[in-house]
Formats: sequence, C-alpha cells, structure tokens
Amino acid sequence: MESLKAKQQAEHASCDNWVQNCTDEILPDFVTRSLQLGSGYNNPDPHDAPYVRVLSEIESAVQRDPSADIIRHDVSNAIINHINYTKQPFHDEQEKVRKEIQMTKKYLREKDELVVTRADKGKTVVVMKRDEYNEKMQTLVNDRETYEPITSDPTKRTLKRINAIIDVWHEKGFIQYSERTKLKIFNCNPP
Repeated sequence: MESLKAKQQAEHASCDNWVQNCTDEILPDFVTRSLQLGSGYNNPDPHDAPYVRVLSEIESAVQRDPSADIIRHDVSNAIINHINYTKQPFHDEQEKVRKEIQMTKKYLREKDELVVTRADKGKTVVVMKRDEYNEKMQTLVNDRETYEPITSDPTKRTLKRINAIIDVWHEKGFIQYSERTKLKIFNCNPP
C-alpha cells in the first residue's frame, strides 16, 4: 500500500515539471493544473453536442427508407442514452477540469503580458513575459548564421518534388498504390 502512494506522489511530482514559469508572477494552482494537461488535451463538453443538427441530417437521410421508423427509434435511444450517460456522477471530475480550463483562459486573457508556449523539446509548457518572449524571438530570427531570408515560399515547389518522387517509387514498384495515396500530400504549411 505504501509503495502505491509513493508511486502516485512521484507521478504528481513529474507533472510539476511540465510547467516552467519563467516570470516572477505566481500562477494560481488551477492555471498550473490546466497547463499541465498540455496543448493536446481535449475535454469536450458532452452537453454541447449538436443534437438538433444530427437529428435533422439523419431525418433527411432516412426519409425514403422503408425502415425509417426503426432507424429513428434507434437514433433516439442512442441520444437519450448519451444524455443519461453524461449525467453520471463520474463526469463531475471532467466538469471540474472543464471549469478550471475556462478559468485559466480568463486568467490568461486578463494577464495579457504573459505568453504561454511549448518548449523546443519535450512537452513542457513555458510561461514567459510577452516582452521577453518577443525579444528572444527577434534574436533568434535575426541570427544570420542559422537563418537566411528568402524571397518566396518554397513549400509548394518542395511539395511537388516530394510527390514526384512518390510517383516514381510507385511506378518502379517500390511502394503499393495504397502507400502512394497515404504518402502524397496536396496541402501543407511551412514549418
């Protein structure tokens, strides 16, 4: 029993390192907890489901189907079960997290001088003063040994070359059609 408690404390301690506060600002606990979740965290509100739109689209899809009434009945049961499921007590923790995230957003909007960003490496979230962040970014971008100004965006040209190579691989039998389809990209953003 004691080892389980020690393990939980160690896991919690590792979370404390996920937010690096580089300011003299003392962040409220709810802000730190929300930021520890990371940028990829998703906690959708089960009550915001677009039920009316879903029902409308289902109705238009099944209008001419002879078993439309059975489909309507099954869909209604599925939605009612979902609504009842989201009212279960174990959703209270998700609701608490959702409220803390909303409070964090409000706090950060009010504290416009703070910037929240990801560290270059790892999943650490960094909180900095906006002026310091802008200064560091300008220093980084103006480093002519690392970066070179370009007159046009080479992304589309590079994309065409990559897709041409993928086509050649497919023609020579190095990859299957399905792999070719997965590898080819038509819209992308520069890094």
